[in-house]
Amino acid sequence: VRSSLGRIIQPIIFVVLSVGLLLGTVPVLLLALANLLVDQQQWSPHMAQFACGGIALVLAVGGAAIAWRQFKRCASPLHRSLNEMEKNLVTLREMLVGKDTPQHQRQPR
Repeated sequence: VRSSLGRIIQPIIFVVLSVGLLLGTVPVLLLALANLLVDQQQWSPHMAQFACGGIALVLAVGGAAIAWRQFKRCASPLHRSLNEMEKNLVTLREMLVGKDTPQHQRQPR
């Protein structure tokens, strides 16, 4: 277990650092694109920044919607497995304890 834990720490550190670097570069790239629109297309700075931000927002929402749909599709077999496991546990309990044992009958109040 320790050797597995030791092998996984380095990739986790690289993933965390890469995600941090990625998150830091996105605003810089969006501002650079906005400045390019200002210089090349003679847009106003505010309009160029708004357009770049809006396009990025639409792309992010679209990507999140696609990811959510994929996640739900991937999670469906897990949900079925959970339902099957619950049914199996009920059946196993009935086999081991019995349906009509005094423990499971309702006691009058």
